[in-house]
Amino acid sequence: MDPYDKLRAHIEREVSISEHEWQTIARAFNLVKLKKHQYLIQSGSTVQYDHWVVSGCLKASFTDVDGKEHILQFAIADWWISDYNALFKGERSKIEIDCLEPCTLLTLSNPNRQLLYQQIPAFQTFFLHKITNAFVALQNRILSFLTKTPKERYDEFLLLYPDFTQKIPKKYIAQYLGVSRETLSRLYS
Repeated sequence: MDPYDKLRAHIEREVSISEHEWQTIARAFNLVKLKKHQYLIQSGSTVQYDHWVVSGCLKASFTDVDGKEHILQFAIADWWISDYNALFKGERSKIEIDCLEPCTLLTLSNPNRQLLYQQIPAFQTFFLHKITNAFVALQNRILSFLTKTPKERYDEFLLLYPDFTQKIPKKYIAQYLGVSRETLSRLYS
């Protein structure tokens, strides 16, 4: 299926849009292809785009002052990913996003997003749904870290993201869950 057709189906799962509205939306996006291990966003860079994943798998991470990597998010097909603090506040990126496999993305600049909000109210409703779902997921992830054991977090990860275990190396899953690879191996067996 064409990447733009996939995006239209993704949007229309949340809101109805006319053919004219779809043509306006499609023109606002750009197709980008990246190779495995290529960076989408590097720490310290400016961020101009939000990215919808057509295919592939990406990892968003932060490296602390001790050089330890902390994984914030994975994104596979049908997911959105960016450094939202940098995108919306105009600050330099504190995270980096790199491709765990070859990726195809459709990118949307913030100015284009704002124009679409003004021209197509349904598009604003679509993103309100996406932002609400992302906020709920983030809150649940924080609560999981505060209240659950590593085993419970791992079981929850498997339940919520069954496709991730096939695409993402176990060392990254361990980092995402805040456990060592050895601990994850014990949980996995």
